[in-house]
Amino acid sequence: MGFAAALSLSALAEACPKCRVAAGDLEHAEDSQHTGAFKGFSYALGSDFSHAYFYRGYLQQDRGVVIQPFLTASANFKFGDLEVQPYIGWTNTFFTQDNAGIPAAHSGGIPRSFDSRVVEIPGDNGGPPSFEVQLVPTSDGQGWYESDIMAGFTAYYKDLYLDVNYHVHIFPTDVHDAMQEIGFKVSYDVAGFWDDTPALQRKFSLRPGFTLYHETSDQNGDQETFMEVSVEPIWRFEAFGRKAAVSMPIALSGSGDGYYVDADDFDTQKLGYFSTAIKGSISLPVDKKFGDWFLNGSITYLHLISDGLQEFNRGSSDEIVGSMGIGVSF
Repeated sequence: MGFAAALSLSALAEACPKCRVAAGDLEHAEDSQHTGAFKGFSYALGSDFSHAYFYRGYLQQDRGVVIQPFLTASANFKFGDLEVQPYIGWTNTFFTQDNAGIPAAHSGGIPRSFDSRVVEIPGDNGGPPSFEVQLVPTSDGQGWYESDIMAGFTAYYKDLYLDVNYHVHIFPTDVHDAMQEIGFKVSYDVAGFWDDTPALQRKFSLRPGFTLYHETSDQNGDQETFMEVSVEPIWRFEAFGRKAAVSMPIALSGSGDGYYVDADDFDTQKLGYFSTAIKGSISLPVDKKFGDWFLNGSITYLHLISDGLQEFNRGSSDEIVGSMGIGVSF
């Protein structure tokens, strides 16, 4: 089932090393002192904090605080106008809310795992006993929910951007079985038609994009495909003497093979959800010898189109999610 499979996915908004640090490529690293195509290594780490966790429209948690620390490392190459970054990233997700006291009927998509046990029920008036199977919660959703390893590469060629990666999802408390997927995101900065400034140095960018991920291994359900079309305007400027950026991504997500389904009969639904957001980043006044520090924030509106998404969100079709984060790159 599409909704069951989606519960075992992470909240990585962007795969590329820099995207987790600065929205809209707030700061693009200058060439190092290395000669030749290899320009050195770069690293990024930090953490995001939110009050809710939706992944591709599926509710994971909306109680307590969601904490998502991340770490990425990449090698940097430049071949004329082509820039390539092979990378590996590690992201973890922690929930602070103990959901053990929440009835399953009111927990929405909040993860919990169950085990079965046979219970003996005494018979009436000394009669023979009966037996029934009961489900017993073995995980309340609190603590270390997920660990994700991602490896891939990003490539910039003038106004064209490509991110290809392989993603492994692991669940330390066995809420879900491990799964793997491969996918890509491609976008093009159409602002290049009227602005000949290099793409990552423009004050304004406009990037339509397409995303596709296919599950290569999924013990939670069928192997399915996620797709998304998007457009993202980005403004880069200075605020309080610091580099800053604001972006407003708009996306429509769907699938043709069961990633999203009807809540009653599990028929495939083509459309999953619509989202729009406002994201902002600003560099922090920290000495460069300690790296480039950034403060990030976002507010995202979700309109859940699929019946299955609404079912996992306790019947609600509209949600607003806020997030704050801090990161540093070297």
